[in-house]
Order: sequence, then C-alpha cells, then structure tokens
Amino acid sequence: MEIAESSYGNQKRLQFISRYVHEKKPATILDFGCGTGLDITIPLAEQFPCIQITGIDSDGISIDFAQKNRLLYFL
Repeated sequence: MEIAESSYGNQKRLQFISRYVHEKKPATILDFGCGTGLDITIPLAEQFPCIQITGIDSDGISIDFAQKNRLLYFL
C-alpha cells in the first residue's frame, strides 16, 4: 500500500520502519501511539502479513474509530 507523504513524514517513516523490519525480521511489532493505524500500522501489516503487529494509543477517539472499522486490535 502506497501512502501519500504528509507534513508528519508518514511516507518516510513507513519506508524507514519497513527497511528495519525487512532487515531484522522481528516476530512482533508494537506500534505505540498508532492513532487510527491508517498511516503506519495497517500498511506495515499489509507489507509483512506474517508479523504480529499490535497498535496502541491513548486517544479514545482514534481507538473507537479503529475498533468500529475493524482496523486494529487494541490492548
């Protein structure tokens, strides 16, 4: 999934994380502060389907959105 660059540098962050994950091959990833998951967590999960990725966030609105849209499982 290709994401558009934003003022937050999401595309660059995703590329950086993807290179690291490809190199290190972790079994799990914890995305702390994932928001809705649309910018980093979901594209990572699509790119690395064999890795368990968990997203957590303290923002209730983001959590509600992700859960209602079945985007992420939050702890």
